[in-house]
Amino acid sequence: MNSPWIEYSYFQYDTNANWIGSPYHSLYVQEYIHMPHVEIKYSDNLDINTKEVFDVLEGIINKQDSSAGECKSRSYPCSEYKYSHILITISLLTKPHRDEEFTLTLSRELEKSIKQHLKQSVYFSLNIEYSQAYYTTNVHLIDGDILDDMTS
Repeated sequence: MNSPWIEYSYFQYDTNANWIGSPYHSLYVQEYIHMPHVEIKYSDNLDINTKEVFDVLEGIINKQDSSAGECKSRSYPCSEYKYSHILITISLLTKPHRDEEFTLTLSRELEKSIKQHLKQSVYFSLNIEYSQAYYTTNVHLIDGDILDDMTS
């Protein structure tokens, strides 16, 4: 997958503000790509490799929408439950091209792929949700601290 950071070189200048090609006088901006979230909540009696499912879901999402980027994924096995079940939630930013047709196509493909990784009968739920108007997503960095590289 691509790095979550994209560098843009906007222009280069010298001390007299003349345009030059010197790499020592570059002004650049880093833009962070806001990745989707994948959450898998399931009864812990299920035999499922969630890390493998994460990779599959990320691939499908990016095949359907190359602007999606890498998925921040996590799973929650539950030891106290009633009935064997799994709930997968995909959270995406609202974008104009992510309309009803996009969502239904994505949902069908995700469901089909997830079920190929289930080795037993289970109550199945899949939810694709979109960010609301006041959703905030960014990076909080502490001086001297480094976030894990999403590409590793």
